[in-house]
Amino acid sequence: MNTRILILYLPSPNQKMLPTPCLGIAVLKGYLKRAGRDVRIDDIEMKYWEKDITTIPLLRSIVRKLPLWFNNPKKIFLNTRQVNRYLDFNIPHERMKKVMSEWEKLLIEPAASFTHIGVSVMTTEQLAASLCFAKYLKEKYGVCIILGGSFMTQRMSLLLECYSFIDYIIVREGEVALDKLLGGEPLENIENLLYRKGGEVKVNPLAAAYADNMEPDFSDLPFSLYGQKDVIMVPYEASKGCKLNCSYCVPGKKPLYIKNPKTVVDEIERIKERYNVSYFSFSDNAINISRDFSIRLCEEFIKRKLDIYWTAYFIIEDEPMSYFRLLKKAGCIQLRCGIETLNEKLGHAMNRRIDPDVVSNALRKSSAVGIWNHLFFIMSYPGDTWRDVLKVLFFIISHKNFFKSATMSCFNISGIDQLMENHKYASYQGTLICRKVWKEKRCGLVYRKYYDIFFYLKSILFKWMLWACGIYFNNIFSAVKDPFNRRLYFYSAFYQWRTGDKHAAEDRM
Repeated sequence: MNTRILILYLPSPNQKMLPTPCLGIAVLKGYLKRAGRDVRIDDIEMKYWEKDITTIPLLRSIVRKLPLWFNNPKKIFLNTRQVNRYLDFNIPHERMKKVMSEWEKLLIEPAASFTHIGVSVMTTEQLAASLCFAKYLKEKYGVCIILGGSFMTQRMSLLLECYSFIDYIIVREGEVALDKLLGGEPLENIENLLYRKGGEVKVNPLAAAYADNMEPDFSDLPFSLYGQKDVIMVPYEASKGCKLNCSYCVPGKKPLYIKNPKTVVDEIERIKERYNVSYFSFSDNAINISRDFSIRLCEEFIKRKLDIYWTAYFIIEDEPMSYFRLLKKAGCIQLRCGIETLNEKLGHAMNRRIDPDVVSNALRKSSAVGIWNHLFFIMSYPGDTWRDVLKVLFFIISHKNFFKSATMSCFNISGIDQLMENHKYASYQGTLICRKVWKEKRCGLVYRKYYDIFFYLKSILFKWMLWACGIYFNNIFSAVKDPFNRRLYFYSAFYQWRTGDKHAAEDRM
């Protein structure tokens, strides 16, 4: 029997609007298609973005201007009780059944035409909706269900123990393992595979199955829906892993692998021509994960005269002005940099050393050549104090001329607890004064949750200071459906560059 697989990216109850095409499932399609597999991919999150809680025209025009919390049919999957009732006892809520029926109608092909359904799970919030829809399809069509994505780790063997509708789980990179699974190779020979055998859950050895031939294929995705005022930002990954080892970052704890710069430019050139796009977002942990790689990559961009523009994560390091000029000449519009904390003690706990002088010099140099700097801060990390909050506020004031947008997030221990390999919980130093830690069970997983009762006050002070200094507070996702939010940080720098910041173009001459 010939195998056909449909790989899905499903909606998250509170993820809002995904600002770029789905890279992970596009890479899977490209690899499997070149291996001769019959594969399709679909982004139901983006297709379902336009769905509102009401179909009445007058009310619809009103609710579309409300924050997504008030206009979100997917909210039923945030209800832990209802999710567990369906997964554990097969008692779905009527709203849940209606939403999943609508998702099925959006599929690129009928689910019955496939032998396997793969689901890419990228976030904690996405897990509940993904499990429910996988169960829905399994019971209706009897297809083989495979879970994968960056959220899947060895600890997800607990899902196989809890839910019989899941057939396989693939952790880490899934291209090679999925190809072998579809090809009928013995299960025990497939690395990164979790499966059942004889009533027991088996966890195969893990491997870093990287290869240069991971060119993404976006052809099945609703490309036009991702556009933001005529800008479509295409994601691309040139490396895996990270040279840092931050305690709060689980996805970064992978063996480091970097593609050949020539291969990267070849693939980006083909994507540019195939989809008629010029804007790219590097999703690597950092474009300078290797300084030599970043220099060779930029030199190749310039040599080929690709005329592309891009944004990337950047590890702040002490670099000369010539380095940032090279990035800008190669098409860099925006660098996204993690500051995390300015407290030396907390930096040590995070295993993330931040030198304020290096940060200042890097921001000054990159902004001087016309690069838009976007900064990430973490607040409410165990052990932080109001003094640390003041340090951040003074940093914003003293550096307001050297970065143009910022994002603040609250430390989240639940994601680390759920993802940690070998069922091991991370431990954190610091006093949890005026904070609350408790355990919660959801989707077969028990994990800790953490809450700082002062987080919202800190958030208000942070946003107020940014506003007072003329700096954008940007998000990765849109908060409303109409109109599109110009303050998505993936796009903000490109809006300004296109609408009058002419020195950005002149600097590349």
